[in-house]
Amino acid sequence: MPLIKPLLEQNPELRVELQLHDDVLDIVGRGIDVAIRVAPLRDSTLIAKRIVNNARVVCASPEYLAQHGVPSSLDDLHRHNCIRLLNVPQWTFIADGQPTVVSIEGRVSCNNVDSVRELCMEGLGLAQLTLMDVKREFNSGALVEVLLDNVTPQDLSVWALLPTNKNLPPRVTLFIEHLRAAMEQE
Repeated sequence: MPLIKPLLEQNPELRVELQLHDDVLDIVGRGIDVAIRVAPLRDSTLIAKRIVNNARVVCASPEYLAQHGVPSSLDDLHRHNCIRLLNVPQWTFIADGQPTVVSIEGRVSCNNVDSVRELCMEGLGLAQLTLMDVKREFNSGALVEVLLDNVTPQDLSVWALLPTNKNLPPRVTLFIEHLRAAMEQE
């Protein structure tokens, strides 16, 4: 949201209609110019343009870790309450250059990143979110990163998905470039 005001101030003729969803939408069928996704891309006929990389992190509140201990390995995750996104039943890590998938269990799951972050800050468990999702909370100390031995969470990218690569309206190119520039500064 903080990116919209400067974009509109710099481009008074531009109009933006935001549709915020955690679900994957049919952007062609809905007539959407561009969709921003922070997820592994599925095969599709859409055109994908990488905006920025976005590292995933495992995190928890200091209170949760004080009460339940700090996990140090992938096996330790099974002894912790893990808060997950409904459509992400597994967390992916990189070990020795190869993806390793861990099925995650917990008492709470949710379809919204903001809610997962809030539940994590409330001390309900570990969460795997992106660094962009928790940067403020890391800076304030409300959440801390949990580092596991010999693995790192798989990185995600922020993608702009377009219905076509032909004759992009200038407003779409402007929006993508503004988003890229702002995200690279963070």
